[in-house]
Amino acid sequence: MRYPPRLFSLVHPVLPTLATGALTILLLAGCVPLAPVGPGRAAVYVRIGPPPPPYEVVLPRPYAGAVWIPGRWIWSGRWQWRGGYWARPPYPHARWAPGRWERHGEDRWFYHRGHWHR
Repeated sequence: MRYPPRLFSLVHPVLPTLATGALTILLLAGCVPLAPVGPGRAAVYVRIGPPPPPYEVVLPRPYAGAVWIPGRWIWSGRWQWRGGYWARPPYPHARWAPGRWERHGEDRWFYHRGHWHR
């Protein structure tokens, strides 16, 4: 039996390759971590105030323009000290305003994050 000639193929030879590529891109797009949109200002309230800061040894400045970021207490179920470090300012003449714990009422402490400013 003889079939009539096809005017076009139903599946072009390139289509499976394109479909596989598109599927791969879609699957990999789900693996890319996204940066937070905002500065991430989650409020942290603690019922126990932080201990006094320990004595911290400031190492010599590693390069010109480096700014010392002092250590701070963080709360993760208990107080933990995070030591200070040298950092490169994000723009010329930037200054670091260190974070601080502030008391609110009888038994609430709120953390104000450190930040760079002009």
